[in-house]
Amino acid sequence: MTRKNQQQIYNDQKIALTRARTARDVALRSINKILTIAEDDVINAENRPILEARILSLDKLVTTFNNEQQQDLSVLAEANEIDQFTEVDEDVTESMQSTCDRINLIPNCNAIPSDQELYFESTLSKRGRMFGPDNARARTVP
Repeated sequence: MTRKNQQQIYNDQKIALTRARTARDVALRSINKILTIAEDDVINAENRPILEARILSLDKLVTTFNNEQQQDLSVLAEANEIDQFTEVDEDVTESMQSTCDRINLIPNCNAIPSDQELYFESTLSKRGRMFGPDNARARTVP
């Protein structure tokens, strides 16, 4: 492989990693905003409609976060820099899960008033493992 090709591969990996981390961080900021609104809703009931709308998007945000984190891991593995994931990115996953758990602990965030009550279920990840798409999803409460 020529030096130019190696450099292009490196540049492509760096761009892919930056894109994945940026998209992941945007999703995490949105998840954190839901927590802020949920905490404020306990004090200010006027925010309830905004909270309900944001909670409905939580599943999509978690899926986006997980997909981008998986892309991040793939790029780092391809570049033989998996240690960087453990050092930098794994804590971001723990932060996202902690935020989702805090949202679910706030009263009335699990039950959304509508024809069907919904709740959001999430499970803690094992250290170093990614969340699957089934680990955070809306389900109908029987």
